[in-house]
Amino acid sequence: EGSQEGASEMASPKPKLTEKSQSSLAVNTPPSKKLKKIATFFKEKERSAKRYKALLGYLEAPDLTPDEEKKFFADNPDAIFNVLMDKFAEEEPQFRKGRGLKELLTMTGLLKRVLIHLSPLVNGRWQMEKIGSFIEKCLNTKNMHSVRAAGFELLLYFVEALQNAIEEHQITLFATAINLQPFVTPESNVVFKYKPSDADLPLYPSTEPPSKKDAVELLDFFLDFISNRSQSFLFWFNLFKDKYLMTFYPKVFQELRLKDKFDETGFKKECPPEIQGCLVVRLAAWGERNNIFTVMWDINANAPVMMEIHRQSCSLPLSYTSTIMGSVQMYRNWLVHPNKNKILGDQLQNYWQVFIRNMALIFLIESTAEQVDSHHMLCKEVINVYNYFAVELSSKLSRETWEVLQYTVLLSTFDLLNKTSPNSSSHSLTTFDLLNKTSPNPHKKGTETFADSLFAALYFYWIRSGINNDEMWKDLSRKVTSLVNWKANLQQWKDKVLQLTYILRDLHYTAVTENFREKDVPASPPFPSTPKEEGAVDAPRIPKSEDKFVNARRRRLSDGSSSVYRDPRLTKINWTLESIKSLWYFMLNILTNITKISDPISYEIAMSCLYEVVEILVIAEEKLPQHVQPPIPIMKIFLPWLIEGCIYDERLMKGMLMAYRTLCLLFARRHTKSTSELTYLLSHFYRIIQMGLNNVKSEVVCEIIENCTQIFCSDLPGVAVLIPDFLREIEVVCGPRTTTSSSVKRHALEICNSLICFPNHFEGLSFPVVESGKPSEAKKDSVIDIKEKVHKILLDVLSNLNEDPENIMTALCGATVLIFEELYHNSPRIPVISQMFNAILDRTDGNEESVAQIAIECLGCLMGIYPKLVNLDKGLIVNVLKSICDKIVNSISDVPTVGTKKENIVANLLYCLRDWLLAENNDLLADKVIVLDIFRALEYGLLGELVEDRIKKREAEDTKNAKEERSGHRKKKSLRDSTSKLPNFDEIFEELKNSPLHGSYTIREAAEIVLLQLLNQYNNFPSPGGAELTSSPFNEYDEEVRVQYFSYNDFVIIGMYELNKNGEKMARLVVRDSTGKYVWDSQPITENKSGKFEKFEDEIPQQVIVKLPPPIVKVSDRPQSTRKPGETPLSTDSARGVDMVSELLFYLSETFPECHPSGDPKTIMHPDPTDSTYKDYIIDRVQQIEGHVKREDQKIDEQRQAVIRSIFPQQSLLTISQSTFQLCRLLLSQMGFLTPMGRKRFHVLDDNQRFLRCLRELDLLPGREIYKIGVVFVGRDQEDQRSILGNDSGSDLYNELLRGMGWMVDLKTHSGFMGGLDRNGSNGKVAPYFATANTEIMYHVSTLMPSSKIDEQQIEKKKHIGNDFVHIVWSEHTRDYRPTTITSHFNYAHIVIYPLSNGLFRIQINRKDKVSFVGPLLDGMVVDKKILCPLVRQTAVHANRRARALTKIQRPFPTRNLMIRETIERYKTSKTFDDFLSGLYPNKTSAEATPRPSSPTTGGWVT
Repeated sequence: EGSQEGASEMASPKPKLTEKSQSSLAVNTPPSKKLKKIATFFKEKERSAKRYKALLGYLEAPDLTPDEEKKFFADNPDAIFNVLMDKFAEEEPQFRKGRGLKELLTMTGLLKRVLIHLSPLVNGRWQMEKIGSFIEKCLNTKNMHSVRAAGFELLLYFVEALQNAIEEHQITLFATAINLQPFVTPESNVVFKYKPSDADLPLYPSTEPPSKKDAVELLDFFLDFISNRSQSFLFWFNLFKDKYLMTFYPKVFQELRLKDKFDETGFKKECPPEIQGCLVVRLAAWGERNNIFTVMWDINANAPVMMEIHRQSCSLPLSYTSTIMGSVQMYRNWLVHPNKNKILGDQLQNYWQVFIRNMALIFLIESTAEQVDSHHMLCKEVINVYNYFAVELSSKLSRETWEVLQYTVLLSTFDLLNKTSPNSSSHSLTTFDLLNKTSPNPHKKGTETFADSLFAALYFYWIRSGINNDEMWKDLSRKVTSLVNWKANLQQWKDKVLQLTYILRDLHYTAVTENFREKDVPASPPFPSTPKEEGAVDAPRIPKSEDKFVNARRRRLSDGSSSVYRDPRLTKINWTLESIKSLWYFMLNILTNITKISDPISYEIAMSCLYEVVEILVIAEEKLPQHVQPPIPIMKIFLPWLIEGCIYDERLMKGMLMAYRTLCLLFARRHTKSTSELTYLLSHFYRIIQMGLNNVKSEVVCEIIENCTQIFCSDLPGVAVLIPDFLREIEVVCGPRTTTSSSVKRHALEICNSLICFPNHFEGLSFPVVESGKPSEAKKDSVIDIKEKVHKILLDVLSNLNEDPENIMTALCGATVLIFEELYHNSPRIPVISQMFNAILDRTDGNEESVAQIAIECLGCLMGIYPKLVNLDKGLIVNVLKSICDKIVNSISDVPTVGTKKENIVANLLYCLRDWLLAENNDLLADKVIVLDIFRALEYGLLGELVEDRIKKREAEDTKNAKEERSGHRKKKSLRDSTSKLPNFDEIFEELKNSPLHGSYTIREAAEIVLLQLLNQYNNFPSPGGAELTSSPFNEYDEEVRVQYFSYNDFVIIGMYELNKNGEKMARLVVRDSTGKYVWDSQPITENKSGKFEKFEDEIPQQVIVKLPPPIVKVSDRPQSTRKPGETPLSTDSARGVDMVSELLFYLSETFPECHPSGDPKTIMHPDPTDSTYKDYIIDRVQQIEGHVKREDQKIDEQRQAVIRSIFPQQSLLTISQSTFQLCRLLLSQMGFLTPMGRKRFHVLDDNQRFLRCLRELDLLPGREIYKIGVVFVGRDQEDQRSILGNDSGSDLYNELLRGMGWMVDLKTHSGFMGGLDRNGSNGKVAPYFATANTEIMYHVSTLMPSSKIDEQQIEKKKHIGNDFVHIVWSEHTRDYRPTTITSHFNYAHIVIYPLSNGLFRIQINRKDKVSFVGPLLDGMVVDKKILCPLVRQTAVHANRRARALTKIQRPFPTRNLMIRETIERYKTSKTFDDFLSGLYPNKTSAEATPRPSSPTTGGWVT
């Protein structure tokens, strides 16, 4: 039974080592009952067991109050203690046998109450030996843990009661109470100063040896015990420090000289991690209590121990991740909190340094694959703490602390990365995993590896410290240079260099630019790729999205730098000009010679950094005022690296490409400040480029081509030497069999387009070819050779069916400029021009709408050189027109329903056809073949097919139906049904017109407009009123006359009224259609007053007369007859084409020779001339007959007038002659409008006030496309809007441009489109104006408008120029024009012209990013003066059309057409035909009526 009891007690749960509350609910039990329960206890003669039982029963009674218990112990101390000891002595043999555990624990609990309630007696050494002996027996190391735990608790209360009266024996007992032996291993060689005495037998033996867990539980209980002893905490902490902390951390105590330096006891290497974890958790709780915290951080005794605990906690295994994390966060809060760290006083910096060093140990903790995530989390936390020091506490850190932080991170980084090396003694595979572990980037979007975080912190601390110690920078350079093969190293170096470059730019460049720029002028952002960050140096703001302009160079420069994040931690630093400059130099050169990097990825990153730095500085340099020298010598710093970087190494290919890219960025641009040094360096640049173009690797060639698009338009001295090399490679790149990317081809085409005008401009110049390893010709390329190469390159691209659309559009524009260049210079090559025309025509009907649109626009541009084309080869024009017509017909007839994209292409082709036909002074319609093709295309556009084809289909269908009826397969129709279905031209035309076969209203509308414009304006431009007027300016609704309005075919409005002109009545017609308004005066001619008809041809201006060529007489060679003389002509000869009349005459002369006086039958076809006397006789007889007939006619006329006077009174005749609509009615009748058939197309309109208001609105719509284009002159050194708009004159070349863009018109008398300019002289006296049959352009020229001396902003100029969609800018500044210089929301595109020193002109196209491709001039083209003006004008018109498309502004013709149709539909009357005719015959009332007021209130005629 004893064994079973002991076993069950051993298996019972271990008691909790916490103080139990001794309080209980007081029960109002009569004292007599309580005394009765305890009576047995007071009987000294009673056995100890009964007395002990009575004692427990009393103490465990629920009604016992704490005060009663305390009084009971105070009154009976010896009795209680003796009963307890007697009972223990009685049960001790059983305990040693492993029985009665519960009883033993009860006894320890009773002794605990004794120590609590009788602590004053204990302090007086009461029962000291017996109590100590009992506790010592419980603490035997061989006891069960629960017994030892109970004994340890008794020891703590015993020591607490003794305190200063404690003896050495109790101290030794306390020092050995926690058994640390389980933490000792054979290898550790740990020796303890205090050893437990285990000579006696265990009180309650354990079946298991002591464990680490047991020791940790006792330690944790002790720490919890003293946590609640605030009054005695110092006593307990000192006791714990002396007996345990000195064992845990002996080294720090030796350093503090609290332990002998020769004392080898304790954990010399490190404290066991289990104990360390327990301490950290308890220290965290103590730190929240100020009285305890003060004891812990006693700077003279305990603070170093606290730091040693932190140091060793940072070296714990990763299985204690939570302990390590808690230690880092706890010490961070203690050391940086101002209310807590003030206790450290002037030693704070030292403790910060220790703290920084301690945390670095976390980086080097060994980890397994499963622990990498935990290790990464800890390392990131350490970096965060370091960042807090560097950012939030940067101003409080001493120089020494900064150095500790810098070197700690530097050495940790170096050691950690070296662990990944297989040659390292501490090689670890998991370290590599740790360094590549990713996490969210706290500063920008995306993720970063831990290696990135580490290097970013390293470089940031070195920059942020502001320490410019050369030795420190050398140390950093040595370490990071040895780690250049790490991608993270190079990436973070690049990031920091770029950050510093932006700050350098803002201080050294932007500040100068802003100081130079006038304060009151809104400045455009010189650096659009870098937004302003919080705390950064003030810089111009980035424009809104709608103000962003793009061109080819800007797109290339924005790659890379626009994505760089501006770190506010760096921008907040109070930089000076010298500090940022020196630090930038340090960081840029920290890797020493980057061309020595052997790792391909790192080398590429390094070179890309150079590129982006150079890009930032180049853009900044371009913004500097002209007189300011760049503060950073870019060439001197970067050129050595770049030249060495261009040396071929296939392993480092990508880095080498970046070197070429950077080199091209440095040189292949417009240099604002030309120096002799630049000229010297250019020769080296040209040589390197030639070597690159001759490289066997196509990647090098492509990289050069992509980044040298501006090389031939940058006005570089001697750049022509590179032309043969570039053209040779471009020819390969753009060839039909190439696999080069579309982007490279596009840049190659840009270079090719910039060379179009070079051959003719530099006529006779030859270019040497550099020998290379590639197959090339050994001869010199002449000018003609270059022409041929440019021509071939463009043709290769245009003939490639799989080419990129944008490349095709670029080549189309180049082909257009090439045609202009050929025609404007001597000896144009007809085959080349013809090939280019065909190539453009082939692209007008492709599947890509954008390509077709550009091709059609290019064709329209070429219409401007019609006179030169006619003189060169008129057949070429005929082929162009025929091709356009065929494409229109094919596009419509190929598909049953034209799609949206296709219909726009067809409509644009129709407008292009119109532009060619309305070219000035052409006779294209004199050719019957061309006319048939044109009207065939128009008929397809109107109807979708030919009416003739529809009639044939109907006839074939009727024939088929008739056959079916005859065969009985179809029911026979009546005669009426069959006749009603016969084909009718008018019916079919109307049917197709109302519902065209192609189903596109857009195409039908375009065909109608083209047809109307041809009928109205073909060879009628300029009109008699000049080029300014194609429509009549006359307004009939302003006259005091009665006007009747009609509609014809629902697309023409006709107004008619009668008026007296020079005493004679005549009818006036006012015709309005989609092309404009036309006014005609008509008068019937009933007699020939002058005896002959007047010839009006001499009175018509020469421009209006249509000169038709003489009729073409086709002579056919008739077959000769085979008839023999004397034979009768046979009818069979006529079938062979023999002239039978001539044969008959020959036969008569042969048979009857007497019929001719000469007797020669051959003269019968040629009779002799008539005798002159006979001729005079005949003329005299004719005159006599004519005189007789005239006298008879006069007599008959007099008789007829007499009869009329006898029948009609004189007043009736007067009434008829005074009719207000007599002549108009006659005109309508004689034109066939009053017939029943004409009435179907001719309708009366209700001319009320609203109708007249619609007419006024209609007359405000132009009949031609109108454009207003701004022209701006930028002089040298002019940077801002105020100085530019303040110009009153320009250079001679600029004035030539104005004259070439149009002709000057007097604004006061100008009758054409005004473009919003005033006639009163406030906008100037003259302005350039240009017009064609379908286009009007008014130029708003800033130099021709008067400048205001009061208004420096020149608002009067800006209100016109600022509202123009397109600006033509003539810039003589050395810097590129900024499109945001003149601030406006309406400027969509800028065509900037730069005169070059070689006599050519560079073109720059800036357009908003939402504006699509514009041509024919493209960004980077170089053109000569002869073709500049027409190409600039056409490009401006096309850019205007793009802008109008964005603003939903339509062409004027569809707008007028729609308004006319809506007006007719709204105001068409519903009169019957009889009512309509009766209204045209006025009665007596109408004859006496007065003229109708100009604003009628009723419609129709009053009868």
